[in-house]
Amino acid sequence: MKKIMFALLAAAVGLNAQLATAAVVADGSLGGAEGYGSVLFTQDTPTGFGDNTDATVGRASGSEINGVYGVVSGGNLNVLVTGNVETNFNRLVLYIDSVAGGQTTLDDTNGLGSPFNDYNGTVLDAGFGADYGLILNGGNDPAEYFLDFATIGSSTSFLGGSLPGSTTLAGSNGINVGIDQSNILGVTDTLVSGAGAVTTGLEFSIPLGVIGSPTGDIRLAGFIAGGGFVSNQVIGGVGGAGNVEFAPNFSTIAGNQFVTIAIPEPTSFALLAIGGGFVAARRRRK
Repeated sequence: MKKIMFALLAAAVGLNAQLATAAVVADGSLGGAEGYGSVLFTQDTPTGFGDNTDATVGRASGSEINGVYGVVSGGNLNVLVTGNVETNFNRLVLYIDSVAGGQTTLDDTNGLGSPFNDYNGTVLDAGFGADYGLILNGGNDPAEYFLDFATIGSSTSFLGGSLPGSTTLAGSNGINVGIDQSNILGVTDTLVSGAGAVTTGLEFSIPLGVIGSPTGDIRLAGFIAGGGFVSNQVIGGVGGAGNVEFAPNFSTIAGNQFVTIAIPEPTSFALLAIGGGFVAARRRRK
């Protein structure tokens, strides 16, 4: 019995150690101990919005999505979009499919003056229902960053902005953003060969409760845009095509223009399983 108890305790300690290594700090940089795992998407299309040549952490002279990483840990959906968003108020637009329902064809019912209304008529991939959205953009000198959050088809909230020159942003609903725009590698306006080497960009830590407390896999779509004009820097890629412009129809583009982020088995379930094994062992001994 003591050996069984020791084994179960060791399993629990190992589980806690795994969770500890998965802690994510939203700083805009890929950390080996953060638990992101393999890249979910690597860019296949040279940027149509300018190659960044400014190595400054807090600003960028071009816009490019090189890759996407994602992991659910610590009660948060953590996402790192590697690359840059030009600090001329270009936008990184993200859509989250985390609960039942949602919009596949986007409309303009996100609240008066919502920036999400600029994508009215955009068609996402079949089966992708956008439930929530994020828009991050930045500008001015020194650069400031601003964050909007939408319950798609209902309302939009401005979550706040960073201090001038700061590379972190704490949203009013608990979403944290870390920014590192120092990448000058990755895709250019003609090549994609460097995309996989980029480990810095825009990182988000989003409480699961903010996106409906999902219990199944989460899907993430997104792109870089200037106002309502959508670039060719799209999560999932557009196969080398040019900017997709206004109200694009992603369902006509080959492949998935989204990535999927799995929700791991809850810790409590794992511990219950351990406890169940302990009880079963005791009963067998009786």
